[in-house]
Amino acid sequence: MSSEVASFMIETAEKLVRMGVDAFRIDHALGQPHSFLKQFRERMQAIRSDIVVFGEVWAFGIGPQLASQLYFKTDGRLQEFLAQETKPFSQDDLQADYVDTLDGVLDFAYRDILLEEVHAGRGIKGNATLKSKVEEHFAKYPKDFKLVLFLDNHDTDRFLFDCHDDVNLLQEALEFTKGLPRPFSFLYGTEQLMTNNPSIFNAEPYADLRVRNCMDWTKK
Repeated sequence: MSSEVASFMIETAEKLVRMGVDAFRIDHALGQPHSFLKQFRERMQAIRSDIVVFGEVWAFGIGPQLASQLYFKTDGRLQEFLAQETKPFSQDDLQADYVDTLDGVLDFAYRDILLEEVHAGRGIKGNATLKSKVEEHFAKYPKDFKLVLFLDNHDTDRFLFDCHDDVNLLQEALEFTKGLPRPFSFLYGTEQLMTNNPSIFNAEPYADLRVRNCMDWTKK
């Protein structure tokens, strides 16, 4: 990364902190050097120690041909990523690579666990297998590392779509997630049961717009 660009981004963020911003979500953190992310976090927290810097760390849809544009702490991890077509890359390993770099990450691995249970036809409420998987997942990270839980976001299918429009299953997932001792990111429109059909992962251009519709503010 250009030192001039890094300085501009950090100085701009410092101005925002002084205006009252208390957290930063780093989009596509995989595309930023760890050294820059660490410097960014340290500079923000030098102004206010309670500033939170977390990132989107997700490799879905990124083929080996783009791996040269990504940043990992070790060459070994990069080589593992390059071989992902034959050996799928662990989302947990990917997220854990940022433990000493960021305060936390959006927890795509948690969402994968939920979807695994839903797609297998198992419910959320009273699901002992799900509870065990989630506990095992959390145990892979330091307790102070912020795993930001979510059911869906602007880059994924709506969770209600994955539930096959089963509102009760969506409600179970919401209650289960909110009951965990982690921050929870809630996608607008879920309270209005917004969904999408078909999936946005069908290789159709701009398919993600199906989950980025405006709220219907006439609904109560």
